[in-house]
Amino acid sequence: MELALETSEAHVFLWPGSTPDAEGVRDSAPKDDAVLVAFVALSIPPGTTPPSKIQALTLNFEATENIGFPSGFYETNTPFSVKINCEQAANMPLSSGKVYRWEFPIRVPHDSPPYERCNSGRVYYRLSAKVTFAGGLLKKRPLVAEKDMFLITVPTQDGVLDYARSHGSFAEHLGPIAIVVRSQHLTVGGYARLALSLPSPSPTLQIESVAMSLVQHTVVKSRKGTPAAAEAARPERLNFFTIDAAEMLSKKTSDGAYDGSWIARLPKDDVTRPSTLPNSKAAIRISHTLEVRIVFRPDASAPDAKPLVYSASWSVVLPHCCCLWRSLRLPTYSISDPDPVPERGRDDWQPEKYANIHVSQSGCACGETLQTLLEWEDEADDDQALCTTRAIREDMHAQWIREGPGSVRAAAATHLQMRSRAANGRRAPGADDEEAQPDAAAAEDEAAALESALRLPEQLNETPEERRERERRAKETQQYVSVEDYQQP
Repeated sequence: MELALETSEAHVFLWPGSTPDAEGVRDSAPKDDAVLVAFVALSIPPGTTPPSKIQALTLNFEATENIGFPSGFYETNTPFSVKINCEQAANMPLSSGKVYRWEFPIRVPHDSPPYERCNSGRVYYRLSAKVTFAGGLLKKRPLVAEKDMFLITVPTQDGVLDYARSHGSFAEHLGPIAIVVRSQHLTVGGYARLALSLPSPSPTLQIESVAMSLVQHTVVKSRKGTPAAAEAARPERLNFFTIDAAEMLSKKTSDGAYDGSWIARLPKDDVTRPSTLPNSKAAIRISHTLEVRIVFRPDASAPDAKPLVYSASWSVVLPHCCCLWRSLRLPTYSISDPDPVPERGRDDWQPEKYANIHVSQSGCACGETLQTLLEWEDEADDDQALCTTRAIREDMHAQWIREGPGSVRAAAATHLQMRSRAANGRRAPGADDEEAQPDAAAAEDEAAALESALRLPEQLNETPEERRERERRAKETQQYVSVEDYQQP
């Protein structure tokens, strides 16, 4: 006899709710739970003598969670467990040469902890079916079938995979800075387009490198009320794309400006993990920051001088690598292929080495080529009536004309005002006290220029509350900018 266990899908997609969108609106989870259907089949070969009847058939769906705290504390939990007894199978008589089948719908709340494996722990789900047989001392041993399941969270807002971020600032020696990051498939194992423009840097500037990194932050929370209720692990900086000095030099124009664009692959799921969504009940909570770093020397003629690094970073929600473009859009049905399914699931793992840990990257973005991802970009562009490469140029142009907090003009005006104040503070009083005093007219001009640069343009029919919210979001774009001495990793 053989007991087989199959499911309606290899992955269970959950929508626990996402972070606020650009308008500050937080999406909520769907009211209905996700539903997984388990199919159990008991096969009895012809010519064999089976037990007289089934005693019980049970289905168990359970999550095991192992958490390792940075302080050394360790915790094991069962955050999800469902047990179903099949009443129809109890006392069912058995006959040789027949196959008995059952279906079990299983409801999974959208806030359930997702599948996870990282340096701070793991969460894995196992579905098992067990059938026991009636009889005396010689009754046949129970049959058990098991299958690993993968619960994946998906942000609920529209356009979960497409991403656009433009950054404008100003720094000493670098001058005005514009950075644009765009992607139609920003997931674990996905890709990102990076564009950088320095229109008027210092003539003596030498750029050593430009790097794009993903900083992964992990916080683990106890479910047992122990003293280590929540601990933060050390952030992991995953540098996934670097442009060296020779490449940057090739992007230098005849007038001394730097202008270039590149395509980078994001780290795969064996290196980075997806972001944890706010409404999820996961105890291992992961968040991400996207960072662009420019390492430069102010004076190329002084190679012994210590280089500086300009850093700009912002938070990003990174979906799971199984959130594929063609998985999240409505499938295309046809007569020849009425029910398309993946050719290979993500059930390829080595139980003797890593319990419930994938070694296969088939069926997710990690296993797709860059060419395939760019083909999906073309499909997404067609659906949205958009051209990603043209949108990057438009975003770059918008940085030079944008006004208000977070703009290049505001950053440049603030920088010049700080330099003016520093210069006035260094003046030593001399015989001519009038020269020792700052120029009042110049100070007024600087204040007026700064006020103009920081003022957001008016919008039609905008309420005071909407304007304050727009100013708050604009100021946040400059929150994670720094220039400091470069520390060799």
